[in-house]
Amino acid sequence: MSFTTEIQAYAGATTGYEASLVQWLNEAVKDIVTKSIAMDPGSIDKYTGNFQSDDANSTSFDSDGKFLINNKPVILSVFKSVRTIIVPTTLTSFEARRVDASLKHKITDTSSIYYATDTSPSYYIEDNKLTVIPATGISAQDFSEIRAVTYGEVNDGESTISNFPSENLPYIVYYTAMQVIYAKMLKFSTEYLAEGNVIDLEMTTISNNITSFYDKFSAELGTNDSLALNQATTAIAKATEYLSDWKGSTSEFDFESLVEDDELEMAQTINAGIQSQLSIAQSYIGNLTSKVGIGSNYLQTVSARISKINQKISKDNNVYQWLLGQLTYVKEKYMAKFGS
Repeated sequence: MSFTTEIQAYAGATTGYEASLVQWLNEAVKDIVTKSIAMDPGSIDKYTGNFQSDDANSTSFDSDGKFLINNKPVILSVFKSVRTIIVPTTLTSFEARRVDASLKHKITDTSSIYYATDTSPSYYIEDNKLTVIPATGISAQDFSEIRAVTYGEVNDGESTISNFPSENLPYIVYYTAMQVIYAKMLKFSTEYLAEGNVIDLEMTTISNNITSFYDKFSAELGTNDSLALNQATTAIAKATEYLSDWKGSTSEFDFESLVEDDELEMAQTINAGIQSQLSIAQSYIGNLTSKVGIGSNYLQTVSARISKINQKISKDNNVYQWLLGQLTYVKEKYMAKFGS
């Protein structure tokens, strides 16, 4: 089973996030390796790889035998190794000392105290490459051996990661699922803001329709009926205020901050307020429709409009609640081991 399939079990469909998944999976590896070693320095060997420049299958060296240190945050040891050609062959290895790249010219200066020899080699790091001096190549007779902490390569399809302990593989899934859910929440917020503008206009239309109805039939309505219409209009106005609180100003709205600050229930509370006020308005209009024959079709149309908005908000709430529940669940599982 692939990592992606496991992630979908927690975060739902990942269509549209394929490119981001690759990035998030790699970020998960880095986060877990860093935190694991910080929490338990003795676990460092679980994330360590051994690399030899004479390994024809290795992608960690360039054609000159220089070690590529991308995704290898900690160099633990460097050796220059020489294997004799004469049978029986012997392998001799000497540990290299690190020299600052600014002193690399002294490593080859026979008069310098930094001069490197086969039995006392040195290395320096420059442009994300580690170079051993005297130079090592990619042959079986003269090569370098490097031990380093590495951010392992992710194989999504096989659910494997090189130089990475199997007991931490589930946390790769949790971390990445969180990122997918965060992304969905951000997308949800953007879409909701756009839909909010439509809902806002619809509620204004409803309010105007109620006012128009009152203007046409006020003479034929009793006092209680007029009060009912006023109550419905007031409820619509309150629902609009809730919507404005949620929509806010596009330039000021920062859903990501709400996510990071664990204030995710705010939108749910506001949505519940909108629905409550719309239901109140619908109740008043429904009662009035059943009591008066005049313009009842008109009022039914208004009621239907309110019902449509409520259904839309209910659907959004269901999506939001599911995302929030899944985020809380997955985040707790990840935090239980790795904390903040």
